[in-house]
Amino acid sequence: MVVKRSPALLLACLVLAGVALFVRVYGITLRPLWLDEAYSAFAASKDLPYLWEMVPKYETHPPVYYSMLHGWTRIMGDRLIALRSFGVMGGMLAWVAVLFAGLALARLLRLDRGQRIRLLLVALAMAALSPPLVEMSREVRPYPWLILAYGGAIASMLRLADAQSRGRHIGWGGLLPYLASVLALLWLHNLGVIYVLGLTLGGVMALAPWRWSRAEWHKVLLGHVLVVLLWLPGVFILAQQSHDWIAKTWLTFNPARVAATIFDLWAVADAPGLFVALGLMAAGLIQNWVRRRSLGAGAMLLICALVPPLVAAAVSALVAPIFLRRTLTAIAIPALLLMALGAAGPARGGNRVLRWGLMLAAGAMIILLARINYYNRQAPFWEDWYQVVDQLRDRIKPGDEIWTYPNEAALPLSRALSDRGLDAVVRPLPVPVPALGVRGKHPTGSRSVVSITRVELRAIASTPQARRIPTIWTIRQGSNAYDPENDLPAVMAEQRDEIWHWYRVPIEVSGYRRRAD
Repeated sequence: MVVKRSPALLLACLVLAGVALFVRVYGITLRPLWLDEAYSAFAASKDLPYLWEMVPKYETHPPVYYSMLHGWTRIMGDRLIALRSFGVMGGMLAWVAVLFAGLALARLLRLDRGQRIRLLLVALAMAALSPPLVEMSREVRPYPWLILAYGGAIASMLRLADAQSRGRHIGWGGLLPYLASVLALLWLHNLGVIYVLGLTLGGVMALAPWRWSRAEWHKVLLGHVLVVLLWLPGVFILAQQSHDWIAKTWLTFNPARVAATIFDLWAVADAPGLFVALGLMAAGLIQNWVRRRSLGAGAMLLICALVPPLVAAAVSALVAPIFLRRTLTAIAIPALLLMALGAAGPARGGNRVLRWGLMLAAGAMIILLARINYYNRQAPFWEDWYQVVDQLRDRIKPGDEIWTYPNEAALPLSRALSDRGLDAVVRPLPVPVPALGVRGKHPTGSRSVVSITRVELRAIASTPQARRIPTIWTIRQGSNAYDPENDLPAVMAEQRDEIWHWYRVPIEVSGYRRRAD
């Protein structure tokens, strides 16, 4: 192991680990939970029976991540820093997975010491600064753990390929880590199956199954049967939700954005960046061919970087939109490994100009990644609920209420109110999440959120209790889906005077004061 033999390399790895941690935690508590994160916090606050019995009835993600987050909050608490630190931990473990994948790749291709050092340093630097990996680590969502599982599966496959190249048969010791990673992919996200498809196709290239013995085939098949059996409850959950998901999903699909999204996930921000990235990938494939007279490992990485988004695009075009950037962030791992392989350059005694040129190209990519991270930290927050609370702080009075429509807007709002130390009465319309059993439309396919009629909204606003409220502050989020006819403002205007209005995409706040009798 090169890391053990070289104190300088070990120090460099520790420095890069520090960089990775810094960019993931810097300013992490400045941004409030946005809607999806608030759903995670809401689920984590429930007990395990609720997570496994109720959450699958309205949530499109399996309950495993929420169970993990529930356990974490039981130990660390549910403050914002505790919630976000769970994702940071997953992101840092994914960075470690890149380290092990890089070591396995270098060993598989028999790279010399200089090439190994260059490959590892470039891979770790890119993984530390890759914007998709950084941004997902900063969110209270399952994606950093999904990235970790994908990186772990790739590292395990490379180790299997290395063992096979040295004449060893596939054994349970090498197979079980890969199977565990596959099972984690399936349980962490309903789209984990597209990653498993990419791994399967990549494995054909890296492991050459036509060379396996009968005993190896038996182990591989038996292992995958066990994975399927352990995933069966997840299949039933997916089948239960598929109709609403397909028929009413809020997602849209633009085929023209497929290539741009893939390049963006590879951390390519502009045309020069694309040129450098594709050049490094091509150099990685050539490096693979030179060292092994085969494109197995390099082709596996390319397949794992391309198949998931292409399958997602095909399903989006033919069945239902599932092509979403955040669900595809894990493809950054094989892409940056392939670039790092290209940056390793020729072996000692090879073309020195080419070696330095490739390292300069890799350095340019790393600078580009650092620049993107800098601008991401300067960008305005999406769904800035702290700004909403700050706007209401000096306006809301005792006896006032905040009504949120749809009901899910109450989740991030309540978290922001708590973080800012503001006590206010929040009423989700028509009922708190999840609105199971409430008649109405589900415009985005989620059974936890329901859109009701103007008549039903009027009935809520006309109760004696509602009429006595001095000022009702309404918050609408996603009104184009849940209130396209502006029913809530119309109902409020029938009985009250609008005294204030504020809008920042996608949140709209209005104040309605009771009319004098």
